[in-house]
Amino acid sequence: MSIKRIATASALIVGGLLIAATMAMAHEPATPLVLKEGQGHSLTIGSKRTVVYFLTRDGDCRTSFVVGAQAGDAQAVDPTRFIVDIAPGKSFRMAGSKGYGLMFKCAGGAKDLLVRPITQVAYRGN
Repeated sequence: MSIKRIATASALIVGGLLIAATMAMAHEPATPLVLKEGQGHSLTIGSKRTVVYFLTRDGDCRTSFVVGAQAGDAQAVDPTRFIVDIAPGKSFRMAGSKGYGLMFKCAGGAKDLLVRPITQVAYRGN
């Protein structure tokens, strides 16, 4: 196992312990979790774990996500990292299974990232 994989797995495990109390409210409206620049956090999105952090770049919240399987997932694949630039006042939504997900909003002049659990509602046509 490479050092990068060990570091990612360690971050997921340690972060999971830190966020357990916060995510107990994942299916209820809640006060958003506020992340400061450079502060990482581990979150559950559906059946996946994600580690998220952001840095201020060009006036935006440059948000990095590492998404992987939960511990013990028999069908685990390598974690995937992706980056999203979120403009101040704008948000990015990440949907999980069973209609639940998270919304990430760039706030405070790109000094804060607000994380709020959301419920996805399926679109109903006319």
